[in-house]
Amino acid sequence: MPGMNNLRDEKTFWMFLLSSRNAQPEKNHIRDVGFGLYCLEKAGIDKNDIILVIDCTPPDQVESVLKEFTNQTYVIHSSSELGKLIEGNVDYKNMVLFVFGHGSQSGIASNPKDISPYKLYSSIKQSKSLKTATVYLGQCYAGLFNHMNAQACRNDDGTSSPGC
Repeated sequence: MPGMNNLRDEKTFWMFLLSSRNAQPEKNHIRDVGFGLYCLEKAGIDKNDIILVIDCTPPDQVESVLKEFTNQTYVIHSSSELGKLIEGNVDYKNMVLFVFGHGSQSGIASNPKDISPYKLYSSIKQSKSLKTATVYLGQCYAGLFNHMNAQACRNDDGTSSPGC
C-alpha cells in the first residue's frame, strides 16, 4: 500500500461500503462509518473524494447517525451501484475501500444478492485508471476473501473470466 503522502499526492478516492440485507443497517455499523468519516475529515481529506455506499431505505436514520460525526452532507449510494462507482472514477489513481456490516459465506451480505469476492475484485480490476486499490474488510466471514486467487477472476457462477 502506498504511504499516506502518496495517497494524498496522487488522486485517491475513499469509499465506505455498508451493505445490508435489511432496509436499515445496524446503528453500530453506521457509527463505524461515521467514525471513519470523522477521521478522514480531520486528516484533511476533501469531502468530494469520499464516497458512501450504504444500503438503507429511506436514508433518514443513516443521515441522523452520521450527523453525530460530521457536519458535511454526503450522497448515499446503494450497493447495487458499487461496480459503477468503482469503475467510473476515472480521475483517481488510488482507491481505499472500507467494508463494514455483515458478511456471509458467499461474501459481503447485500440485498438482493451478496457481493462475492470475485465480483468485488472484478469491479476493481475493470477500473482503467486505478493504480492501487486497498480494501479493508471488517465484516464477518472476511476471511473468505483470503481464499481468492487474485491472479484469476471468476464470475459468480464459478466460470473463469478472461482478461482479469
